[in-house]
Amino acid sequence: MKKLIYEAYCNEIANDKYGKTLVKTTRKYSNFFYFKNYKILNLNNKNYLIFFICSMIYIYVWLVSIFYFTIQFFISGFIFKKNMGKLKNVAFIDGDKSLYDIGLIKNKNLHYVKKDFFDISAYLSLYEKYSAYKNTIKVVFFIYKSKKKISKIEYNSLKLHIYDLYIISIYYEFIKSKKINFFINSHYERWGYIASKIKNIDLNVIQHGFLANEINFPFKFGNINTLYIYDNKFIGLFQKYYSNIESIKYIKPNIKLVDVRHDDKYITVFIASSMLSVDMEKSIIEWLLSK
Repeated sequence: MKKLIYEAYCNEIANDKYGKTLVKTTRKYSNFFYFKNYKILNLNNKNYLIFFICSMIYIYVWLVSIFYFTIQFFISGFIFKKNMGKLKNVAFIDGDKSLYDIGLIKNKNLHYVKKDFFDISAYLSLYEKYSAYKNTIKVVFFIYKSKKKISKIEYNSLKLHIYDLYIISIYYEFIKSKKINFFINSHYERWGYIASKIKNIDLNVIQHGFLANEINFPFKFGNINTLYIYDNKFIGLFQKYYSNIESIKYIKPNIKLVDVRHDDKYITVFIASSMLSVDMEKSIIEWLLSK
């Protein structure tokens, strides 16, 4: 289990490493970490400076995170267990976008579980929470021992990425012990990687956006039982990252187009932004504004 979670975080770092190539910056942060690069590098100067200083301090005292995880475990012990009963279809959500994506498959028999500490904890027994806590500590020391096997920037990145390690551990406990149809809109994040390696669940992945072709993941993702996609052109990308896809179904976006023109004398340009095309979109906007 500790190796599985470690691999999930390493893949997440590879994703952030690719994300760094999409952002042009002179800020020092990008030379020290691969961690939410796009979000952090676009903070205002004050917030960026605070985050950078705190991060640089943290990488030297990062083992104190054990106390943070211990507190989380202690609190989770007071969250009473919900009875899942005979639930067979579980959707894992973290906001309106995941609700929208999963809603496209039109399955009315889904039970929704939020991707947060409190909601996941409520479905676990005290023993399962303790097991998750033990595994959390094991992962911390597994990372510590990996120091000489990976680059310095990857090692420092791991220290930042494990901020949600106990949540990842209880997530693992939640899905590994249940025979369920599991629905998630995670392409290649840590949640998707772990779920794709759990053999007793039927994993259903719903596409939530475009996929990048250039990410070099150190570990291949596992199995998808059913993949829901928008178009055939995405099949090859999913097959590149996942070891096996058993079946494919198609979904259509549920959107309503509204006329956003302000004046018929002018041309109105609507850009549905994507991180993969930010530089190109900025160039188009700058070109339009120059006219």
